[in-house]
Amino acid sequence: MGSMVSAFAIRNRNQAPLLIAPRNCRMIRVDWKIEAGRMVRLCSAIFAAVLGAGLLTACAETPREQLRTYVTAFDAARDGSRVIYGALDDAVAEAKALQEPAAARDCTTGAPAPSCFDPADVLPKPDRPREPSIEARVVTFEAVALYNEALIALASGATGDALGARLTSLAGALDKAAGLAGFTGVGALTPLLAAPVINAFTALATRVETIRANAEARTALLKDEALTQDAIQALIDDTPAVYSLYLSAQGNVATAVPGAPLSAASVAAFQKIPAFHKALGQYVVLLNATDESHEALIAELRRPQSPEARLNTALDQALEIRSAGRALRDAVRPIAP
Repeated sequence: MGSMVSAFAIRNRNQAPLLIAPRNCRMIRVDWKIEAGRMVRLCSAIFAAVLGAGLLTACAETPREQLRTYVTAFDAARDGSRVIYGALDDAVAEAKALQEPAAARDCTTGAPAPSCFDPADVLPKPDRPREPSIEARVVTFEAVALYNEALIALASGATGDALGARLTSLAGALDKAAGLAGFTGVGALTPLLAAPVINAFTALATRVETIRANAEARTALLKDEALTQDAIQALIDDTPAVYSLYLSAQGNVATAVPGAPLSAASVAAFQKIPAFHKALGQYVVLLNATDESHEALIAELRRPQSPEARLNTALDQALEIRSAGRALRDAVRPIAP
């Protein structure tokens, strides 16, 4: 080709020049390994950008998932606490029925032929309301659970109707707990909450009932953070009296079973007492985990940090409560109706 080297261009399909060798110069050699490396780095950068966008989308869904996990964890806790107080209420009601005259209890036993007919014996039994002092324990735990769930909703950035629905439920539970917690208890039970705590429950219920803004709810709930801790501690301190009442009531029921104390039915009734003791121990573990969860959530909400960091803490707490709730659910099976 001599000195008559002509200019040429390597072109793509659109005829855009990629590499030009001018006249009277040596042809440029392309190192395809280097070019390939550049292309790999470019593709990696694009992939990283796309992946990052996907992760951001996933993070945007995290608050809702975290909140669902927390609520689910507390559902198991609620179920366990209701079984405990339900078993206590049933034992108290059965023991109370034993004090009635035999004819009033059942006119179909103890004689060759029934001495009377009562249509109520064959009709579905209406739901019996719990003793008010026992119901106070149920709704106080419900208020604690809803308070913590409201804190989670705040941490997830919930506003408007989503936040309002949780605060309305919380207000209702607080108001109901305040109305029952001062009842003089049956048997060994004493009023669950002191008058100042009851008054504070009522005041908080009034405040949160109309709140919808995140910042306003945050201020109200953080201001009264000690209320939940007081309620949890009251429930823990109350457990010796709860056990004492169950021991007395269920003991009377088991003793009154025909063939007691050696019949199978009597033995089964007596065995509920140590089962209740074990379940009550798991309930205290759950209450303690709830208290720790409350403290952690309050601390996270007070810190100026990202919602993601807060929700990571919330998820850790939810897993602790779920573990304690499952243990309680297993423990209450022998005493469940």
